[in-house]
Amino acid sequence: MAQDVADLTVEVVKLHGAIPANVAAYARSQVRAVAAHAHQPVLSARVKLGWAADPAVARPAVAQVNLDVSGHPVRAQVAAQNMREAIDLVRDRLARRLERMGHGWESRRGRTAPGSLGQRVELDEARPVRRWLPPDQREIVRHKSYALPLSSAADAAFWMDAMDYEFSLFVDVETGQDAVLYRTGPHMFRMAATGPLAESVSDWLTVSPHPAPRLSITDAVKKLDLTGRPFLFFVDTERGRANVLYHRVDGNYGLITPAT
Repeated sequence: MAQDVADLTVEVVKLHGAIPANVAAYARSQVRAVAAHAHQPVLSARVKLGWAADPAVARPAVAQVNLDVSGHPVRAQVAAQNMREAIDLVRDRLARRLERMGHGWESRRGRTAPGSLGQRVELDEARPVRRWLPPDQREIVRHKSYALPLSSAADAAFWMDAMDYEFSLFVDVETGQDAVLYRTGPHMFRMAATGPLAESVSDWLTVSPHPAPRLSITDAVKKLDLTGRPFLFFVDTERGRANVLYHRVDGNYGLITPAT
């Protein structure tokens, strides 16, 4: 059922470069149109629009939308050749994300992942492209620390999908270990932990039996550069807790650590 979103606050923020008033107005109208059909009331919306810093990027227009859906965050982001296309793509991506969340909102806890979970019908080529920087120019420019949620793999996948993330760091409710969940394909996820896990395969989840490597932050940076992977899950030798080091879109690194 459609909701009345006439009073919904849709904040538009520019990332890089000027955003014409008519483009900002179009973004607001498209986000309100999606919010009107959300499964629960949308309390606020924030739209980030901008252009990639690297002029060589093929899809320089970037659009990101963050919603507060009855206290629960939902996020989508895309890159496109022009801003109008980016707004249309992020609208469609957000609509599909809200639809999947609506199907699994009430039934997800304590159960296996909903049947629609992980069915990323949106094309990955719409995702923002990471800028390449030489390794000696990369820095950890963002350090995010939070209390890791106690979660099942199904819950972690649900929220990872809601936030349009490629991985999720959490405490596995079954083993009590720090764990990471990440995508391995359009319909599949894989989980790894700080200690060994029993191998298991389901229709949507595989489990790594290998524990996370123990590394210093410096060595983790070196390993991530050598592997070329988008992120590295490891145990920080100084604190003994799981961290995730990842490549940011701007070419630098981000680091996620437990708050306690």
